[in-house]
Amino acid sequence: MICKYSICKSPIILLLRPLKDSKRVAKDFEKIGFKSIIEPLFDVDYLDPIAPTLTPENLIITSRHALPYLKKMALQQNIPIYCVGEETAKDLKNLGFTSVIKASKAKNLLNFLALQQNHLYLSGKDVTLNFSMVHPHCQRLITYQMTPRPYLNEKVRQSLENKHITHIAVYSARSATFFHKLLLKFNVKLKGITFLALGETCAAALRDLGYEFIEVAEEPTQIGMLKALKNSTTKK
Repeated sequence: MICKYSICKSPIILLLRPLKDSKRVAKDFEKIGFKSIIEPLFDVDYLDPIAPTLTPENLIITSRHALPYLKKMALQQNIPIYCVGEETAKDLKNLGFTSVIKASKAKNLLNFLALQQNHLYLSGKDVTLNFSMVHPHCQRLITYQMTPRPYLNEKVRQSLENKHITHIAVYSARSATFFHKLLLKFNVKLKGITFLALGETCAAALRDLGYEFIEVAEEPTQIGMLKALKNSTTKK
C-alpha cells in the first residue's frame, strides 16, 4: 500500500527512488508491516544513442535502467554480461541471457574484466566509475540520464517534520546528497527519523552530512535493506 502522507497509522517509510523502482520495493516493505510514501528525487530519461557497428565481446551494466536499451540490441543470449546487483542480474536472466556475472559494487567488476577483450558499457550519464576510463578496451554508451526534481512535496515535508515518517530509505550516496540539499532548500528539519542506507558508502555520505540515526544494510541488496529495517525497529 502506498500511504497517503499522514493518514496512515502504520509505520511509514519514505522512498526516494524513481517511481517504478519505488513502487516495486514498496511491496517488500509492506510485507513486514510498513507503508510507503513515494517521493522520487530523480526522473529517468531514456536515451537512444547509436549502437556501435561491431558486436562487443562482453557487456557491462551497472543499473537496470540500461535494460530498455539492451532489449533493442540484437545480441546473442549467451554473450557475457557483467552487472551490479542481484536485481539487475535477475532481470537479465529473465530476459533470457545465460552468462550473467554479478558483483555487489561496480569497482568489484574490475576483477572480472579481461584486459584483452572488448567491452561495451551501457551506462547512465552520471556514473561513479567510468569503465571506459580505466579499461583500455571499453566503449561507453550513455543510454539514460537521471534528471533531479527541484522540489519536495509540501505534504511530504509536513510528514517529515511531524515525524509521521519514521524511516527514509536511501540507495545511493548521490541520493543522500541531493535529498539533503532539498531539505536545506525547503528548511525541513529532521528529528528522530532513521535512515536506511544501502551499504557503507551510502552510510558514510549520510554521516558526512551530519545525520546520526542510520541503519546500514549488511549486504547491498533489497533483502539487506529489509533486514536493516527490521533491526532498526528491534532497537527501538
